[in-house]
Amino acid sequence: MNKLNRQFIGFISTPELWDGSHSLGLTQFQLPTESFSFTGAISENLMLGKRMEHFFEFQINSLPSTEIICQNIQIYRNKITLGELDFIIQTASETIHIELVYKFYLYIPSENMIEIEKWIGPNKKDSFIEKLTKLQEKQLPLLFKEETNPLLEYYRIKQETIKQRVCFKAQLFLPLHEMDSIPPEVNPKCI
Repeated sequence: MNKLNRQFIGFISTPELWDGSHSLGLTQFQLPTESFSFTGAISENLMLGKRMEHFFEFQINSLPSTEIICQNIQIYRNKITLGELDFIIQTASETIHIELVYKFYLYIPSENMIEIEKWIGPNKKDSFIEKLTKLQEKQLPLLFKEETNPLLEYYRIKQETIKQRVCFKAQLFLPLHEMDSIPPEVNPKCI
């Protein structure tokens, strides 16, 4: 098995950050976890997030009665980027805007922080609480900005009918003596 296929299997095997469909005010989009070979081509030096987008696209394209309407669409206001819509897909029954997240978080024990703030990215610049806030306040509301209307009109999508989901996959690392610190909304399979 080549390196790319191992990475693809790693992607589809990584569980969603919360178990079940709803948590923290967000609805999870759950990909099927069937394992098959990745047949796409990806540049060796592609960043992790972009690589995962290719894997997600490949997985969505393998689903029956599902198609990607658009992906990675930049939304602008006066030549300034407001943000990007990751994926809009059409299933047999609904249109869905999906924001894809693939993260590694380390648990940093601290008495000065609430539990959800203790999950920090490996470079300590990214944290779970920051990503959650960005999803809720910037990325998901982007769909409803006036500047997004031309895109929706182009694809003949009625804003009021589109559902929003996140596909939030994560691998969590914490000290063994902190196993009791897992918040109840976090999927223990991510540890």
